[in-house]
Amino acid sequence: MIRLGDVGWWAFAVAGFAGVALWNGLNFVDAPVGVPRTKDLTFLPKPEVAEILACGQQALAAKLRWIDSFDYFELQIDLKNDQVAGEAGLGYTRLYDILLGLDPLFRPYYDQAALNLGAVESRHFQALGILLRGTMVMPTDRSLWQQAAIELYTTYDLERRHPQQMSDFLEQWASAMTTDRERQSVLDWMAAMERRQSLGLAELPYWQEQLERSQPGSQADKFITATIQGMLATFGRNELQGLADAYTARHLVPPQTLRQLLDPDLINARYPHGLPPWGPVVINADHHFTLRSDPLGFPYELLPGPAPAAPGASATAASIVTSACHVVSRTEAILNYQRRATSINLRFIALANTPPTSLEAMLAAANPGPPPTGTRWAWRDNQLVLDVDPAPTPAWAIRPAKL
Repeated sequence: MIRLGDVGWWAFAVAGFAGVALWNGLNFVDAPVGVPRTKDLTFLPKPEVAEILACGQQALAAKLRWIDSFDYFELQIDLKNDQVAGEAGLGYTRLYDILLGLDPLFRPYYDQAALNLGAVESRHFQALGILLRGTMVMPTDRSLWQQAAIELYTTYDLERRHPQQMSDFLEQWASAMTTDRERQSVLDWMAAMERRQSLGLAELPYWQEQLERSQPGSQADKFITATIQGMLATFGRNELQGLADAYTARHLVPPQTLRQLLDPDLINARYPHGLPPWGPVVINADHHFTLRSDPLGFPYELLPGPAPAAPGASATAASIVTSACHVVSRTEAILNYQRRATSINLRFIALANTPPTSLEAMLAAANPGPPPTGTRWAWRDNQLVLDVDPAPTPAWAIRPAKL
């Protein structure tokens, strides 16, 4: 049997729950749609005043202020405008001035400042300034240096526009690191930057890595080594061609020998930041510029007239070549003809019902053309090969020494 008192308590409980639900809902009924609730940063004091108000508890006051501002961070992701009323100016600027002034050794402040000022507000100059401020306060913190370097590389394109400034920054970063592993990561960046500045060697780090993984003497090792030698030979030829064109522009006549390209003025104008490590010009023991042989040990050659058009190039492409002389690399020619011989061998082995069994038969069937100077076609193990005369100087050590 249900007593009247029980019914009264149940009615009171239901009415209470309904009242609480109604009370919570009233706060949102008349609120303007789309206006987020947030903390107001207008009242933030100046950093000097904030330090006095902290009463000796700077780190604690900074963290409490930081936690209390999380709602403001959520607002700015959508609003992207931190202008505040009065003389406070920009909310993030005042906030991070206070946080870093009170507790400059708390790294998350720098990380969040770089995110909010750079990615959210697009004020990258302020984000970079705070990161550089962090490197001065905590010079051994690798993450701060890395974020600053990425900002310089991606936002300001400093590597392309001012490579010397970027190189100086990386040197400061490397000198501030305390472990060999951290320094090596920066040195790798600097080496990659040097390679990017050297046209045609962008893929060199990849092939060097593959060479380290390959078994010495294997077919993969031979293929990768030849690929690297070809890249370096092409790079050296292009660099000498650039010097030859600069000589012609300065003297109005083409050079007669490659030694004429060792003019210090020409070299310094082309390499204002130093000689490339894989280039054809090096400094000898007497501290003079000298020419380096190509990767297989053959000297580069200077021939009169423009370079012949590449096989398959159009007449228009050939007509734009205006150089009065051209540089050639025997290594390039040798490697090209060796690849040609490999292609011929594979084609005849795969397609021919009765492949040639002698050098004369192969030359008649494949017509590979006359070989480069100092080489000759030969027949060995039922395959067409290119015999090469010994080079006058040793070939470059591609493995294991770094180039």
